[in-house]
Amino acid sequence: MRIADVTLAEIVDAGYCWEDFEPRKDAIEALAEARGQSADSDFDIDSVLKVAYLSEKEEDEIIDVESINRCDFHSMELTSYARLAYGKGSCSWNERALGAIDYDRSFDDIRILVEDMGDICAVYIKDYGFGYIKPFGECLYALEDFEEYADEEAGNVLRLSLKLEDDIRSGVIDLEKELYDYYHELPETAIKILGDSLNDLVTVQEAADALGVSAARVKRMLADGVLDGFKCGGRLKISKAAVEDRIRYIAEHGKPTRGKARK
Repeated sequence: MRIADVTLAEIVDAGYCWEDFEPRKDAIEALAEARGQSADSDFDIDSVLKVAYLSEKEEDEIIDVESINRCDFHSMELTSYARLAYGKGSCSWNERALGAIDYDRSFDDIRILVEDMGDICAVYIKDYGFGYIKPFGECLYALEDFEEYADEEAGNVLRLSLKLEDDIRSGVIDLEKELYDYYHELPETAIKILGDSLNDLVTVQEAADALGVSAARVKRMLADGVLDGFKCGGRLKISKAAVEDRIRYIAEHGKPTRGKARK
């Protein structure tokens, strides 16, 4: 099988690895050719993403350590493999959430921020386009929590990044939930930033009335991912656009009568 014959989404969904494709040498040469294209030509970004994903998966890389950058915090990106496989993100960087609150479903804008305070490091996540910072994992990590990772010369941030990778792989940190909650459990600071976009959210009861179901059924639909819901200042709100989309679906296909509702 040739890498060029499948999409990135198919590679992720089918769980393909390097061994499923043509000799690795051919794929690497194709990538080198794609990267060597001039700025005036069509850049084969799809090939680059597929080869990068397969390489990251082979090494089980979670954090892109080459992206470590010093600002007010040390800033780190997640690998595409981590965002898609562990975080269950979207394969399209142009696909955004349906509804009032606009966020990138690929989680491409998420950064892990580490504040190195010597014996303690504080860890957060932030989407700079979304506008607020949220604790990540245990948030506060003492030096003794990660001193076994690499030697002292590696520095606290790199050693802590290895600890975070281990915690994600083992499930101590649920990366999918961390990323979902960042956009769906909104603190007061985020509510002020989002402003008028929150006017397109409705209450659970309003959603239930519009759909002709019980409030409990609406909450079940939220749990199943059929509707998109947000906790705003402790109150659960539903995307009006998601409700309207569900009404259109029911008009075309009828209400589901058994099992999990179809998306």
